[in-house]
Amino acid sequence: MDFMTMAQAAGEQEFESPEFVPGEDFDPSDYDEVEIVAEASARHRGDRLTQLEDENADLRARLAEATGRDD
Repeated sequence: MDFMTMAQAAGEQEFESPEFVPGEDFDPSDYDEVEIVAEASARHRGDRLTQLEDENADLRARLAEATGRDD
């Protein structure tokens, strides 16, 4: 079984299909691991928010075009 490296968890290195095993792959008492996972999670949330905002803007534009409205 391959485990995710710290660089992969932080999004600094590509990886293929990681398999996360709770309690084995992450040690909540290891401050460095907690910090890296928190940074990676924040980056993921930011990326996801940007994606959703872009999709929302696209849907609004398509709706305005379909209804002839320009809000």
